[in-house]
Amino acid sequence: MSIELTPKGVAVHTRDIERGKDYGWHVRKGDLWLFKPIEDIYRIALRDTGGETRKLALLTAERRVGIMLCDMPSERIDHGNRIIYDTLYAEFDDVSRADILEYASVLLVCAAEEYENIRRYATEYTEKLYLKPESELEKYSFSSPDTPVSETASKAKLSGKRILPSLPENFERCSAYLKSPVFQKNTSFVFISTGRVGMERCREIADKYDQCLILTMSSEIKAEVNLKDIFRNLFELVWKGKG
Repeated sequence: MSIELTPKGVAVHTRDIERGKDYGWHVRKGDLWLFKPIEDIYRIALRDTGGETRKLALLTAERRVGIMLCDMPSERIDHGNRIIYDTLYAEFDDVSRADILEYASVLLVCAAEEYENIRRYATEYTEKLYLKPESELEKYSFSSPDTPVSETASKAKLSGKRILPSLPENFERCSAYLKSPVFQKNTSFVFISTGRVGMERCREIADKYDQCLILTMSSEIKAEVNLKDIFRNLFELVWKGKG
């Protein structure tokens, strides 16, 4: 896919090179309707999580769609000679939902070289925002390769609220789901690909949205978890206990 869209608003989480100027949301500009919930998602499920994976989040709600790309290494070095990592959040009108969902789906399964090219562009975009926060919002180029979806993945049933271990086959299933026309206009939905985040924090996110899909590297999640089934089983246990 190749398309350029101007965000309604953007935010940048990074730090300055000087001592004492730690990580935080140093840039917030434009019209951000979903910043508070996306900030919570970042704090709960994406900040300071170990493990090498493609860390991102996607949120649709209130006639908006937002995408967050996390922990992108910049060329800046802090006072301790450590790489400074950027996180970019960009929010768009709901009319762009299909394009953003497809972009996220590509990020999950594209080849490593293509992923690095996309991340390099996103980092350059983010650095411009940080270094020149007073500048006008620029178009973001959603340029990424087409990725065929396997027949098995395209039939994946992932509706509701689910947590999956970060395995290649689950990245494919989630990619296929994000490309499918299953999202109703008035449905809030969050997708997260993260590091070692356990069940409790995943459930904290899932409780807030109509639909939720989380890929995690946590050893606590050994197989797909359908939170709807968990809640139903708990209800049945409580109901039987009253009998």
